[in-house]
Amino acid sequence: MRSISEIINLVVDGVVTTKAQAKEIIEEEITARINICNMKEPEARKNLVDALGWATAGMNPKHADQLMTLFNTQHPIWGRTHPAPEEALRLGEKYAERRLNKENDGK
Repeated sequence: MRSISEIINLVVDGVVTTKAQAKEIIEEEITARINICNMKEPEARKNLVDALGWATAGMNPKHADQLMTLFNTQHPIWGRTHPAPEEALRLGEKYAERRLNKENDGK
């Protein structure tokens, strides 16, 4: 099972350059997560793709865009944008507020 960093490095280093290669990695990693973590396929897929999306926050825009395109993902809060720090903070606060409201509505 590869780490998220290892998958990202495959893109940054130019090893993975096509959606077909990315899809192959996704399927391998989902199988590994199912076997190692005892996850069901939908949960393993969502966790992996979401983790890749979260990781784009720490990447330069060029590599983040490559990763998002190849693995058909996006940052869970910012989408496919690259906000400045102030905007990222504002979006994160709005996201946290929505989550808090959703949790409070469920009680």
